[in-house]
Formats: sequence, structure tokens, C-alpha cells
Amino acid sequence: GYYNAALNHYNKQDFNKSFVNFTKALETEEYIRDKNFQYGGIVFPALDTNLMLNIGASALKANMEDSAMKYYTRLADAKIKTDNFIEVY
Repeated sequence: GYYNAALNHYNKQDFNKSFVNFTKALETEEYIRDKNFQYGGIVFPALDTNLMLNIGASALKANMEDSAMKYYTRLADAKIKTDNFIEVY
């Protein structure tokens, strides 16, 4: 629910609310992963790259550069080799 709310706010260009909801989605995802919960065999990845990009983009558009860097740094530190993260690197 948080992820969908974040997308909705992002599309309305309400980037502060988008950032808040994306970070709540991440907190929820990390809680579920840390508890090793599964549903129908679905397990969250160790690093949800799309969620990290969305949090960073929301923060950047909301003029929260420090927050954006926190999430972009997590992606950069993972050293994922793909062109999708050129802006991060």
C-alpha cells in the first residue's frame, strides 16, 4: 500500500509525500525480509534497486539532497554493473 501511495503522490508531483511513503515501503520490506516471512514463495531481495531509485528520485525532487544521497549511496556501494544506474555512479 505504501508503494502505491508513493507512486500516486509522485505522479501528482507531491514529492515530499512520495518520499515518506517510499521510505515506509522500504521499512516494511526490510521488516518482512529480516523476519524471513514469505507469502506464496515470494521473498524480498537483499537490495530492492527500484525502490532505492524511487526514494532517491523523490528526495531529490523534494530538494532533500542529503536524503537522496543516502539512498543513492546504498546503490553505489552495491556496485551493481548495469547502465540503469549511470546517474547514481
